Amino acid sequence: HKLMHNLLDSYRMYSFKLPAWFQMGMGHWVERRESTRYNSFCFSEGVIPRVLFATRWAPKVKKMVAKGKAVPFVQACSTKEYGDFLPEYHMVTYSWVCYLWRLGPEKMRIFINELKSKKETESVYQAQIRAFRKAYNISLIQFDTGWREWVKKVYPDV
Repeated sequence: HKLMHNLLDSYRMYSFKLPAWFQMGMGHWVERRESTRYNSFCFSEGVIPRVLFATRWAPKVKKMVAKGKAVPFVQACSTKEYGDFLPEYHMVTYSWVCYLWRLGPEKMRIFINELKSKKETESVYQAQIRAFRKAYNISLIQFDTGWREWVKKVYPDV
C-alpha cells in the first residue's frame, strides 16, 4: 500500500502529486489484489476506525451508494490530503480505482500520464477533468454516474 504511494509520487520525478482519492484508492487496490485479510492506511495519527477492519468492502460501499451517503465524485476531486477523507472513504476510493480498471486497463497508463503532466497554470481539478477526458472520454459526472450504476449492479448486498 505505502510502496504504491511512493511509486506514484516519484513517477516522473515528483512532478505533480496525484489526487488524494487516486493515491489512496491505488494503494488499496494493489494491496487488496494480494489479500483482503489485512488493510494498510495512510491518515493522521490516532486509532484506526473500526469500519476499516472489515475485509469485505463491497457490500459496505453498495450500502453507502444505496443510501445516498457516498460523496459525489466531483467533490472528492478537490480533496487534497488523505486525512481529509472520512475513514469509510478508504473503501470508496478503492472502489473508484476498481471501476477505472474495469473501464479499460490500457487506459490507466494514459490517465496517470495525463495527471502527471499537469500544467503550471492548471488546477488539480482541471488536470483531473483533462485526464478523464483524454483517457476515458468521460466527464467527472459521467464517471460518478457510471460508478454508482456499476456498484449497484455488481457489488453483493452482504
